[in-house]
Amino acid sequence: MSQYRAKNGFANDWHMVHLGRFALGGAGLVFVEATAVEKRGLRTHGDLGIWQDDHINELKRITSFIETEGSVPGIQLAHAGRKASERRPWHKELPLDAEDVELRSERPWSAIAPSPIPYADG
Repeated sequence: MSQYRAKNGFANDWHMVHLGRFALGGAGLVFVEATAVEKRGLRTHGDLGIWQDDHINELKRITSFIETEGSVPGIQLAHAGRKASERRPWHKELPLDAEDVELRSERPWSAIAPSPIPYADG
């Protein structure tokens, strides 16, 4: 369900158009993608966030539009756990490394999970 189009956790016009079209199409319930509850809980640099109050304004704009069109807005709260600090799918969903810093200025961060067991090799 993740769209990977946020910047620093912030929703933007892309989210408004993407989610608004479902409300315009008559969907009864429109869910926002997985939304990180803390910065270190992001899966990728493109994930939505709601770990700071500044994130609320753009999300509120989208939910207000959804409600105006007769749909019910929903949100999927998320924490990536051991999947945190990963590349977006079109960059192969591997852990972030020096290449990501060089090519996209996207730095890795330490994942916080319930155990040190990795979810996959690498």
